[in-house]
Amino acid sequence: MRFAFLILGLLLAGPVVSAAGQAVAPYCGTHMDEPEFREAYSRFLDARKSGRPSPARKTASPPDVGDRQTFLVYIYANNNWVQKQFELRDKTNLYHAWVEVANLAQMTQQELDTIRGSMMSQTPSGSVNPSRGVLPNNHDVFGSAPDVDRDGIVDFLFYDIDNQNVGGFVHPGDLEADSGGNGRDILHLDIFQSVSFMPRLIAHEYTHLIHFNYEFDVETFISEGLAEFGMVVNGYTQDNFSYLGFPTEHKRSLFSWRGVDDDNGGRDYDRGRLFFSYLSERVGPHNTGAMLRNDRKGASGIDSLLVKEGLRLGEVILDFHTANWVFDTGVAAKYGYDRSFSAPLAPIPDRSIDTIQESFTPESSPEDSPNLEGGAVNYIYFSELADLTLNFDAYAPPAVVARVPGILDDIRTRLRGRLVARRDDGVVTTLDVPPAPGNFRLEGNFSEVTLVVTSIDPIKTARYALAGGWRAFGTSTGLDETPVPTGFRLDSVYPNPLAESATVRLETSQAGIGTVYLIDTLGRRVGMVHNGYLAAGVHELTFQAGSLPVGAYVLVAETVSGRSSRMITVAR
Repeated sequence: MRFAFLILGLLLAGPVVSAAGQAVAPYCGTHMDEPEFREAYSRFLDARKSGRPSPARKTASPPDVGDRQTFLVYIYANNNWVQKQFELRDKTNLYHAWVEVANLAQMTQQELDTIRGSMMSQTPSGSVNPSRGVLPNNHDVFGSAPDVDRDGIVDFLFYDIDNQNVGGFVHPGDLEADSGGNGRDILHLDIFQSVSFMPRLIAHEYTHLIHFNYEFDVETFISEGLAEFGMVVNGYTQDNFSYLGFPTEHKRSLFSWRGVDDDNGGRDYDRGRLFFSYLSERVGPHNTGAMLRNDRKGASGIDSLLVKEGLRLGEVILDFHTANWVFDTGVAAKYGYDRSFSAPLAPIPDRSIDTIQESFTPESSPEDSPNLEGGAVNYIYFSELADLTLNFDAYAPPAVVARVPGILDDIRTRLRGRLVARRDDGVVTTLDVPPAPGNFRLEGNFSEVTLVVTSIDPIKTARYALAGGWRAFGTSTGLDETPVPTGFRLDSVYPNPLAESATVRLETSQAGIGTVYLIDTLGRRVGMVHNGYLAAGVHELTFQAGSLPVGAYVLVAETVSGRSSRMITVAR
């Protein structure tokens, strides 16, 4: 198990340079969020539903190696199609390789032979079937290409793509004759990519082309993540996940996506590739590939297929973030990866707690409570402590709670916490910590404890409050030796009834995390008086009730010494 923190040196923040000196653009130019792409794809779907054929722009007879043809290519600079002349340099029963005449010298016969082997007969050892090539493997896992011209051939167009950040793309305008393209199945591939990079680039783009045949997903993260998984399916893993070392990155919404011109866009590809690789660890590559063909799209589409395997998407999101921290299948199969990585995953914690100088988390303003984007994660790290007590719950400002009484319950449905704890004897345990008003206690001496906090809904945000207290390492009382707390009293609330404010007086015999809150007569939490450390002794806490409607409420006080409640009335 790994708890060390490491920032990997290589960042996919821009084009990488191969050993041969050729630029390797890690980005895909299949922009389904662009109007030209969406409109073209909509016309293709309409034509297919109506049964209208898509006439191919082909010669009268099949071409031979050495023949030249004119193809249309998409220019990003002006969102337009232009003609370029290509020469057929290789042909198989699944694809034809066309090279731009103006750049014939950029692709040798040896490179074409290498690509042929990767496409037709051999992929790396991590592939779903190393004895087959990219195209048959993609057919097996994802499905079939649209084959709009009914010849079973995909045309690879190797040319100088005008956008330096784009390594390749597919355009739905090629699938329908009235959309400006070629009326056939086309992969547009930048000829200046290295031959070692080209097979994984084709695996990615061919997955997109297959996706066109089953209706493209509305979420770019899903469509691009599945295309990245197309590389993994074929053993091309690109094990650079340095985005985990940047809290600003793993705190991003899981389904968020930046454009190809964003300096950090490559990190979205990393996140998508890792997430769908993890889904494959849980349900297998073929069930993961089936997500591309699912009639339901978006997060609900993924969830609908996971349900068939006895899982839910939210549960898998929490497990995914836990696995990236633990990275050890010896702890549990779901907390790691079966496939090998060139470097271990290495998230940096969002918050490291000083457990040596302090015995409780510093009290902070409620408004500083962390806000989690949908599907994102926070890692809160403790080391060298004993008998950890946590108060972890959903948070919303009191004014919001007063207006929307059920908002905290709603946030709790999408907020999850999990403790990953290594005891002083080296044994690692994991415990789920549901968001709740009360305290959660972890007994024992621990060398390291990490709280993994996740918003399990990939779209909706979740805000939370967290406070903790602990003993010094090596001083655990042990579960059977914990003394029975005595001397806890919720002495008084004055005045009661109250109009605007009141003072709560309570006494606790044991220092620790204390929570004092209000619930209404329906049991809904409607106000927070205190959430944080309380020293042993007498405390007077003031709370404001000005935003609460007139009526009866229950004041609840919880500490490590006990729990007590008292009826109060707001009257004006």
